[in-house]
Amino acid sequence: MKQISVLDKRYDFLGRLAIVLQTQNIQMSFETANKMLAENGLRPYASSRGLASGISAAYRAWERVENKARISNPYSRAI
Repeated sequence: MKQISVLDKRYDFLGRLAIVLQTQNIQMSFETANKMLAENGLRPYASSRGLASGISAAYRAWERVENKARISNPYSRAI
């Protein structure tokens, strides 16, 4: 089965980071998040405005991936 991926590596990184933080219930300060983004080549996102735009774009990119990966059930009916 072919793996569907996010083409833009920045959005891939942000999406995977969000998944790890959420599933492992990890919390970090905004300053720590900014430092980590800068260290991983995402310096433009290491600010309030940059992080907000990056998260928004990553969400849209991952939403497209999820929509392509969604399995439809031919036996389901709308209620």
